[in-house]
Amino acid sequence: KGKEVIIGMTRDVQFGPMLAFGLGGIYVNLIKDVAFRLARGLSRNEARAMITETKAFTLLRGYRGEEPADIDALANIILRVARLVLDFPVITEMDINPVFAYKDGASALDVKITIT
Repeated sequence: KGKEVIIGMTRDVQFGPMLAFGLGGIYVNLIKDVAFRLARGLSRNEARAMITETKAFTLLRGYRGEEPADIDALANIILRVARLVLDFPVITEMDINPVFAYKDGASALDVKITIT
């Protein structure tokens, strides 16, 4: 069973694409525990930091004997979203929710993209 997280992006007029990471699924609006970073210049270490600085990380690293999630796979998705929204400035918003994080890998169940 995967752990549900959200990876999103909104385009700020002044700063450009702003990425978000946090608990996903039904918890995204209930538990507002989200980390943000600018997409431009995002490094792998910063993508991992987005994950580790949230309370969701407690669940992702393996809580009460559960298998830990693949943090590198989540960081890869964050980095790919950053690259995508930088390459396509017509994308003004993106929500990937939920992303299921597994022991080996991660997969997106639903994606919403707004283009202007």
